[in-house]
Amino acid sequence: MELDLLRLLGSSSDADVMDALNSPEMSSYERRLDGVLRRGKTQTRESQNICIPPTDGINWDRRKPAEDSLQVFLETYFPEIFFMKWSEDHLRMIRRLERAVIQGELSAFAMSRGAGKTAIIIRAAEWAILTGRRNYVAIVAATQTRAQSLLKSIKTEILHNERLRQDFAPELWCLTSLGNRASLSAGQHAEGELTGVEWNVDHINFGYIDHPMRTKVNNAVLVAFGITGDIRGEQTTTPFGEIRRPDLLLVDDPQTKTSAGSKMQVQKRYETLLGDALGLAGPGKSIAGLAAITVIYKNDLSDRLLDREASPVWQGDRCKMVYQWPDREDLWDEYQAIYENELRSERGHEVSLNFIADNYDDMHRGSEVGWEARYDPEKELSALHCAYNLKIRDEGAFAAEYQNEPMEGRNELAFELNVVDLMSRTVAGLQRDELPEDCEVMTAAVDVQGNALYYMVCAWSSAGRCNIVDYGTFPDQKRMYFSKTDIQRTLKDVVGTDEEDAAIAAGLHALAGYLLSKEYETGDGRFMMIDKMAVDSAWNTELIRRFCRESEHKSRLHPGRGMYIGCNSRKWQKLKVEKREKPGIHCKLVPPGNRQRGRAELLIDTNFWKTWAADRLSTTITSTRAIVLFADKPASHRMIAEHWVSETPSRKEGKSGDIVTEWEQPKHVDNEWWDTLVYNGALASTLSVKTHEATKDGRRTTRPSRDDADPTSGGLPVQKKSAAQRMSERRNRARGN
Repeated sequence: MELDLLRLLGSSSDADVMDALNSPEMSSYERRLDGVLRRGKTQTRESQNICIPPTDGINWDRRKPAEDSLQVFLETYFPEIFFMKWSEDHLRMIRRLERAVIQGELSAFAMSRGAGKTAIIIRAAEWAILTGRRNYVAIVAATQTRAQSLLKSIKTEILHNERLRQDFAPELWCLTSLGNRASLSAGQHAEGELTGVEWNVDHINFGYIDHPMRTKVNNAVLVAFGITGDIRGEQTTTPFGEIRRPDLLLVDDPQTKTSAGSKMQVQKRYETLLGDALGLAGPGKSIAGLAAITVIYKNDLSDRLLDREASPVWQGDRCKMVYQWPDREDLWDEYQAIYENELRSERGHEVSLNFIADNYDDMHRGSEVGWEARYDPEKELSALHCAYNLKIRDEGAFAAEYQNEPMEGRNELAFELNVVDLMSRTVAGLQRDELPEDCEVMTAAVDVQGNALYYMVCAWSSAGRCNIVDYGTFPDQKRMYFSKTDIQRTLKDVVGTDEEDAAIAAGLHALAGYLLSKEYETGDGRFMMIDKMAVDSAWNTELIRRFCRESEHKSRLHPGRGMYIGCNSRKWQKLKVEKREKPGIHCKLVPPGNRQRGRAELLIDTNFWKTWAADRLSTTITSTRAIVLFADKPASHRMIAEHWVSETPSRKEGKSGDIVTEWEQPKHVDNEWWDTLVYNGALASTLSVKTHEATKDGRRTTRPSRDDADPTSGGLPVQKKSAAQRMSERRNRARGN
């Protein structure tokens, strides 16, 4: 009977309920239970009644000017965000947004990175709806996650901006009454009439209330989606049967750095904006909108939208951080030399700041910047000073993302590599030659130059984390910073010979004897030795091969050779694997020819492994995929950091449609420790280190090319323990570790 009563209370009319209660079969307990349930149902229903929105708290002197002007709206209701003086570029963007909202214009507007365009555009969406000028605003971002983040910012303003909630209380009443609880939206009503309010992660419906102050915003919608998502056909149906479609499109940075570097992704996103996005308003109607963008590369999505010849419908407009450079750029060249020297020596920037202060007028004469207030008063003296610091950091990125005029030929990937950040990729507590506790494999690599040998020693966890435990040159230069053109202690000087080949051979024997005989201690007391060492043979192939086969450590040595696989080259996976070769991930060990003595040569796909290294250097230092340095002051790592950014990547599409990241080394730029890092990575992959992730179905992201690969090793070739590993294990057992 109790169960029947609960069902009756949830589905029957009041008359049916009363008949049941008067039934002689109803017990006193059941009648009391009924009273409790009916009161609870009534209370829930009453709590969802938001009644008529209040209007007594509206400050009309504040609201009316804000309704008429987007600039006043931003200054009035968001003073904590827009507290700096506007630039003419900001005001031009605001006027563009007003024309889009009021007159229905469509335009693309490029501002410098960090100029606040996102903060303006999402609040322009609020202004458009709250003033009743638009009732269906679509926000488009590069990804769905980014789009939802923008909508979340709008929600935060609606819930917590007291001035906004007070002056636009009637318009926001359905939303604020939810108290950020989306679960209450289905039952929300005003005097018995459902409002239809929605409060989702990618969709807001302002609901419906029959009230004169609500006429313009009833059933207004804010929707956010990623440009790669399902944009086509976006619409909603009001309680009165009216079908509404977006009437305002606001686009915020619709590309990522990765997509900007791919011609295919650029084309797809371009077609989406010109086709699906502009067609959101429906048949026979045009949509208003503004795309707030920043250029990343030449001919990327933003660059194409701004091109009035290629995309006239968007009426592109480019802003710059610096419109006119100063007359005395020679003084800024002097400043750059001082500034970079301060970075190397870690002496602070007092000297460079004093230099600008002493020459301020001469260094600023003739210049024109886009935003005079854009600089940090604690570190910089002017907006032009800030611009030069950004330009010194990365001239190519500055030209694209701050000037919106990318340099020709610059088409890099999503690798945020810069010298200052790389210098600081250190692990506290691990000094030079100290190994982390999770170290399983050790590798080393040597790059041969005529005057010196550059080497690097790496410790690897089984998951693929790389700790660089040592790097340097032989002979040791006794300096933190130098280039190969000013080597002071040469191989010839140390060996005592004038013959280059003899000096290199003797240097290699000495360096290999030192590195391959050395024991390294882990944090948990184990001792390890280097398992394998590769020597780049590009300088003199026959000399390196002879050294590897004659060395007393030959069992752990491999000559190394790079192979260039470009966008129009034959794919690495399609290269023939001979019977005696041992393939790995975009690398293989190639034994000498028949009846020839020597060590197997490590052949690597250089473009592939350089991309891998750049990706690992871009990850956070806490990642299991990271490459990190031993602890030392950042200035001591500046030279290796400069080697790591010495080459320029570009994504190129071949005739067959294959996209390959190709790396180019500028002339007269040192890159030896970049090459040793690349060889270390390839060498580690042959020792069963997990240098590459597996896909969700358990396969490697790179196709295995060895038929007898161990299925438990992620598709890598089966590797026996090296002589160094067996020797270290015997010594550790003897020590009792």
